[in-house]
Amino acid sequence: MKQSNRILHFIAITLSIINSLFLYKYLSRVSHLAPVITIAYFVFFSSLPLLVKRINLRFIKVFSLIAFTLYILIVIAVYVKTDANDFRVDRASAIVNFWDSALKGIYPYSAETHIAGSYQFASPMLLVIAFPFYLLKELGILSLTGFLLLLLHLFRKYRDHSSRYIVLFVTLFSPMVAWELIVRSNLVMNMALMLLTMHFIDRKNLKAVSTSITSGILFGLLLSTRSVLAIPIALWYAHVYIRTRMFRQAIICGAVLTVTFGLTLAPFALWDFQQFTTHNPLLFQSSFMPLSFSLFFIVAAFFQGLFLQNHEAMYRQIGSNLLLCIGTYSVVKIVVYGFSTAYFDSAIDLSYYLIPYCFLLSAVPQSAETHLTAGATVRSSASEAVSRTHSE
Repeated sequence: MKQSNRILHFIAITLSIINSLFLYKYLSRVSHLAPVITIAYFVFFSSLPLLVKRINLRFIKVFSLIAFTLYILIVIAVYVKTDANDFRVDRASAIVNFWDSALKGIYPYSAETHIAGSYQFASPMLLVIAFPFYLLKELGILSLTGFLLLLLHLFRKYRDHSSRYIVLFVTLFSPMVAWELIVRSNLVMNMALMLLTMHFIDRKNLKAVSTSITSGILFGLLLSTRSVLAIPIALWYAHVYIRTRMFRQAIICGAVLTVTFGLTLAPFALWDFQQFTTHNPLLFQSSFMPLSFSLFFIVAAFFQGLFLQNHEAMYRQIGSNLLLCIGTYSVVKIVVYGFSTAYFDSAIDLSYYLIPYCFLLSAVPQSAETHLTAGATVRSSASEAVSRTHSE
């Protein structure tokens, strides 16, 4: 119980720090009270594990449902009143300009976003997922759908009703999540799909060849949405297949993943190979941090997966690895540009912290969760799936 509570406090404090960094950066632009508000926010959210024991859970349930309804209505109102290009965030315009160019027969990865000098950077499958929303001419629907899918994952993971509403309460009051929705970002959708895919595969018979093929296809497609997902994929792969000595399944999954990922890039190489060598998503996303750093985190994640004993530890470790990866990226930016430019002038994209945020939100230990919700028990479908592979 003590270890579970320590883990819970670590997650609460980590999420509070991430949100506080985000809150202070933008609040300091409009209010001299930003330090006071940010400190109050940090103290409140980092103390949630203690506060939850004293708050009436029925109140949290009613309050969260009302807040959720108002939250969705406010986000929709923002979509009606603003344009994605009103913000200095180009994830939405990257998608729009890509498809504008592609449908005109122009090599799409040579297109710039609405921010001058910023080239197309989105990966192929993310663009494919976004295409229906591009046709609807409102990429905010993509962001909002991703938000709802993330909540769906969390509601499926935490079976107890009280825990569900507590998680909803914490998510609704994240300024970082709110900002990502307002600027029509695709990060929430990306992480929701990754978490739902892991949950889906973990419920299958992991010894079955069909599961190996399915996981290879799905993870290959997900890797083609954002390259940083190589870290959770490597850890999952080592934990599920290599640790359990399912080498045949590992080979099949790895081969299918590689072929699937390659096929998502092939059309652009065939379209214009010369431009592909200088304008492609691999080159653009490799600018995130030095290649040697990226390879280090991928290899480290693989070896950590070999020693993890359960899925609760896996989600937490993935979140921690991604947090360390994004933190390293931030340090590199600070060294290159200086703290003020890196933090206040957005050389560091704080939105990337949403990637580990979602995994940590999914990593509350079962024993701690049970303690906080009056003894409720939660079955872990992922753990059961892994256990079945050992017994067969």
